[in-house]
Amino acid sequence: EIRMFLLPSYSPELNPDELLNHDVKANAVGRKRARTNSEMMANVRGHLRCRQPQPHVVQRFFMKICRLCSLEKCSLFDALSSK
Repeated sequence: EIRMFLLPSYSPELNPDELLNHDVKANAVGRKRARTNSEMMANVRGHLRCRQPQPHVVQRFFMKICRLCSLEKCSLFDALSSK
């Protein structure tokens, strides 16, 4: 079954990538002001490496989207909440 949802042309609050970007900006870039481009890249990579063993944090980004869209009965929500 395919379901189509019409979304606004720009809706960052419905995009898990944007939630991850916000997490990176708030925790990697904002907390440690880099003096050089390479230092900033090292901060971002370090933060993302810290997130790798924390899949539950990234899963919450998707669960938030399901809740905003009222998709509690979607397969994505079921798969994420069963973990």
